[in-house]
Amino acid sequence: MENRVIELLNTFFKVDTITINSTQSDVAEWDSLRHLSLIVKIEEEFDLDFDPIEIGDMTSVASICAYIKQNT
Repeated sequence: MENRVIELLNTFFKVDTITINSTQSDVAEWDSLRHLSLIVKIEEEFDLDFDPIEIGDMTSVASICAYIKQNT
């Protein structure tokens, strides 16, 4: 699942540098507006519906993966 998330983020941001250790501050394209679009894409990809509080905490690849695991 981690590889799927990494691939999704690399495709979404049109980069190839994202790893499991990447955070929002590591990716210039990952601003607050694109963050919301990214979360929608993740929700669609994994058929999930995140709580708004969770969305604010999902600022790294690792935290995104943790929330996906927690909600599946």
